[in-house]
Amino acid sequence: MELSHFTLNKLALEIPKGIIFIHHNKVLFFAADGMYTKVYLKNDRVEIICKPLTYFVSQLNSIPLFYKPHRSYLVNLDQIKEFSKKDGYHLIMENNKTIPIAKNKREEFYRVVKEMF
Repeated sequence: MELSHFTLNKLALEIPKGIIFIHHNKVLFFAADGMYTKVYLKNDRVEIICKPLTYFVSQLNSIPLFYKPHRSYLVNLDQIKEFSKKDGYHLIMENNKTIPIAKNKREEFYRVVKEMF
């Protein structure tokens, strides 16, 4: 049985030892790592999931809290600390990790920010 259903506020992450259920607000961002995805959580926790980033993009597509600023990242908009134009456009997340914004996503990002905030 594969758990691919996402509840109202939690998502099920399949890890090697089982499944963990994480509230959306605990997720900082998802990062592609080949056929795996690294899920960066609050408290400096990182989980490696045996699914590609596209899996999470399609599962979280209907939740406006998550946005894909770059082909390798899916971010929780609520966990962005700063938007910077220095040395190219990028986001600084609550854990101080830097996420690039692809050139073709910049205008879209501005629209998303205006709608969300």
